Amino acid sequence: MDAYVSFGNTTEAMQERFADMMQNMIINSMLSSVMQRWLKSTFDMIDRMWADGVATPDEIAAVWREGKKAVEGANNEAEATMEILKNLGLNLQNTESNLTGISKGISTITEDTALVLGGYLNSIRNRLFEYIDFMM
Repeated sequence: MDAYVSFGNTTEAMQERFADMMQNMIINSMLSSVMQRWLKSTFDMIDRMWADGVATPDEIAAVWREGKKAVEGANNEAEATMEILKNLGLNLQNTESNLTGISKGISTITEDTALVLGGYLNSIRNRLFEYIDFMM
């Protein structure tokens, strides 16, 4: 579509876009699996915490610690996955930016990855609100 709009070669643009789309889908699927695997224990722990309808301060603290551990583990595994891809010749990071820290990380995120992460955050938020409503 981009090439057609700019009067270029539509076939070449479609092939390139399709390859990019497939690449992004595979990478997003891999990273989504990483996130699911690491967050599962936290979600299971939240379900067990509320099984009796009451959450103690110790249980809440334990869930918080588990969640922090899950985020750190998921981030480490995602970084390791991206490093493997880089070693295979697929460098997805924009090296031309002057950004640093979290700004640099956010600048390289794809829309699909952002949607996946947003979905997970919404899921966490919804569960939290369900549990808070249950307590009230």
